[in-house]
Amino acid sequence: MTRKLFLFLLASAFLMTGTAAFAQDPPADEDVKGELHIKMDQDYAKLLVDGEEWTEHEFSDNGKKMLIKALDRSKDIRITLTPVKSEFAPVELVVGPKDFKRTKKKAREYYFLATRAVKFPAAAATPEPPPAPPAPTEDVPQAE
Repeated sequence: MTRKLFLFLLASAFLMTGTAAFAQDPPADEDVKGELHIKMDQDYAKLLVDGEEWTEHEFSDNGKKMLIKALDRSKDIRITLTPVKSEFAPVELVVGPKDFKRTKKKAREYYFLATRAVKFPAAAATPEPPPAPPAPTEDVPQAE
């Protein structure tokens, strides 16, 4: 009898500690960072966030989709994308706090997501420099 009581109490303790983890409150919305998903027509673009390099990003779909993580949602963020190919010009995006929408990742886990699609314009053709004028030649008298 005491063994059954002991097993019952032990099982109850495990169940109570297991459900205690689910009873925790999720973080406040202000504390949750945002993510930005960008679909691009060129692959593996260089990323600058507010003029600085950003390491918390990853690529998918052969480099044509970029996922930027841990963005501060409380202010406007300036994103600059520079394509690898020089025949295309860089693109600048501004993402504001209202662009982030609350999205469910798992049953009780939320994050804020903004999405954009980018088409890189063709770079302006650089005009070729004009040809250099011919060097002036001096008339040298010839000796007879």
